[in-house]
Amino acid sequence: MDSIINYTLKQKNFVLLNTEVRKIAKQFYSNSITQIFVKNEFDEIVGLINRKVIFKYISEGFELQKLKAEDIMIKDFFKIDKNISLEDCYDIFAKTRYNTIPVFDIDENKLIGSVNRKMINKEKNKFKKLKIYNLEDRLKTIK
Repeated sequence: MDSIINYTLKQKNFVLLNTEVRKIAKQFYSNSITQIFVKNEFDEIVGLINRKVIFKYISEGFELQKLKAEDIMIKDFFKIDKNISLEDCYDIFAKTRYNTIPVFDIDENKLIGSVNRKMINKEKNKFKKLKIYNLEDRLKTIK
């Protein structure tokens, strides 16, 4: 089966550590995104923020204009290597509640992009149909 790299969406949404959370929330809304990565001054990914985190801080009464990305970012987040198979990625989505997972070149600790549950399920279904079709073809040739 294919490597996940073939299904990775390039990530183009980043903020810096000192970006106001209010501005980040606007980016979520304007760009219809579910997560955004936080970079430090060396252009390294040091965290991520998802919509759930923003909602948590709003529900707890925090004033978004007083918070910065570094105050709310998730520092230890789940990520997958670019060489993982589509099958393994599908299994991860099946076993977790993640909707989007960052894809990294783990050796270089470099972000490649991200994959989402909907896209992986769609590809998995295509693969299942292809498998069934090939099996039916093989059975026809046996008869």
